[in-house]
Amino acid sequence: MIIDVTRLSVSPFAVEGIVEMKVEQSLNQHASMYLKGIIPKGAGDSVVTDTDDSTEITVSGSGEVIFKGLVQDIRASFEGQVYYLEVWAVSFSIKADTEVVSRSFQDAGMNYQQIADSLAAEGGLSAGMETEALSVRNLLLQYQETNWEFLKRIASHNSSVLLPSVTEPAFYFGIPKGNQKGSLLSYRFSVGKNLRRYRRHSGAGVDVAPADSVEYMVTADDSVLSIGDTVDYGDNTLFVREARLHLADAVLTCQYVLCPENGLKVPSAWNRHITGLTLPGRVLEVKDDTVKVLLCVDESQDTAAAYAFPYITPYSAENHTGVYLMPEPDDVVCIQFPTEDESMAVALSSWRQAGSDRTVNPDVKYLRTPHDKEIRISETEILITAKTGGLYVRLDENNGIEVFSQHGIMVNTLSGIDVTAAGHISLSAGGSMIFNSGLGVSINSGLGIGARAGKEIHMTAGTDAVLKSGKEMTFTAMEKMGMETKKELVVNSDKDMTIASEKKISLAAKGDMAQSSDKKMNISAKSQVGISCKASSIKLNGAMDLKASKIKEN
Repeated sequence: MIIDVTRLSVSPFAVEGIVEMKVEQSLNQHASMYLKGIIPKGAGDSVVTDTDDSTEITVSGSGEVIFKGLVQDIRASFEGQVYYLEVWAVSFSIKADTEVVSRSFQDAGMNYQQIADSLAAEGGLSAGMETEALSVRNLLLQYQETNWEFLKRIASHNSSVLLPSVTEPAFYFGIPKGNQKGSLLSYRFSVGKNLRRYRRHSGAGVDVAPADSVEYMVTADDSVLSIGDTVDYGDNTLFVREARLHLADAVLTCQYVLCPENGLKVPSAWNRHITGLTLPGRVLEVKDDTVKVLLCVDESQDTAAAYAFPYITPYSAENHTGVYLMPEPDDVVCIQFPTEDESMAVALSSWRQAGSDRTVNPDVKYLRTPHDKEIRISETEILITAKTGGLYVRLDENNGIEVFSQHGIMVNTLSGIDVTAAGHISLSAGGSMIFNSGLGVSINSGLGIGARAGKEIHMTAGTDAVLKSGKEMTFTAMEKMGMETKKELVVNSDKDMTIASEKKISLAAKGDMAQSSDKKMNISAKSQVGISCKASSIKLNGAMDLKASKIKEN
């Protein structure tokens, strides 16, 4: 663009002539303009008082806009009978760099173009995407940053920049592709090498070489180049990185800084303020060892698109041992940012929002789930509850162990079970009590063994049943005692055997019944001994003494 300095106009100010003007444009910086002009006599006061923070200024020539932006400062002065107006202006991109904001971008799949469009629109701007539109992969956090600072930072994720427009309310996300402007040899230029820039960028991880730090300073009499335009120099293509326009004493000078394409790259920028930051967030969803969270800096968050923060447990080991205790939906957890990289954020312990009767005594510890499962550790006991009032185990240092269940209790072991008590062991059941064994059942007692039942006692064996006593064995029944066998019943004693009854003793057999003794057999009764037979006779063989006060034969 060729500028006719004699035909420049300034709106909305009545500038009769421009004494000096500077316009500067560079990467990641708001474009700026300084203008000093002559104004009509007496117009200074009204020009200054009528200007506010929304006043725009436009400098144009030959029908083309040279600069358009917002007034930053304005001053009127009177020197040597001449009234001057000085204006400092900035590009419209400043609208994105005024309000500090905190919010997160968690939606997986949202790209940087969408973010740039949304944030630009908040300031009445438009954003042109001139680089690869990356997508949100983990989490982006805008914390105590203006939209401009945040967008400049995320543009650096692929070593790109922001570039403000000097003619309209817009900026570019990346450097717009310019025009090819011929050979460098067509211009006046000097060359230098910015090694300080190279060391800074190389140390920050930018893929640059020393040759990329070569800079060419081009000077022209007209505004012929724009940022993004290219110029050939031998086999190399150079890109315009900075542009400066200076008008003084009716002489226009344009200066440009050109560099290789890699010289346009910038190192990744970080928000240093988030290192160590902790933000509360409400849990939306829990999955595996991650949580999705609505952060306190956000008004809403779609659960399906939310970022899954890793949840840090008190202890974890690589062999999958450790503690697994996850928060519940609607719990408030702490999201911590250990470094300046927000993608490294993790969820920590939950944050209690309301009081509870379980938190009034610091000597009592609780581990509780929303499903009425609880472990309570106090100064004297440990109480493990599966259902309040329905199933619990109490370990009390004063009263011992208590196990209560509304349902059954099952104890299984692949080896043995030993139950030992210095005192007594009591087993009671409201219904039946069953002991099963694949082999034998042994009950040993240093003293007696008592077995009592309100009704009957049944003892059954698939083979032999043996009851032994080192001394005396007594079977007592208040009413009737029956002993039955489908085959033979044998009762042996190494010494005397006594069968006594306060009333009647009956011995009956459907077949033969034999009573024998290797020595003497006594059958006696205080009143009467009766021997009867339903057949025809009773046979008594051998030497036999029958003594009675009276013997009766039928």
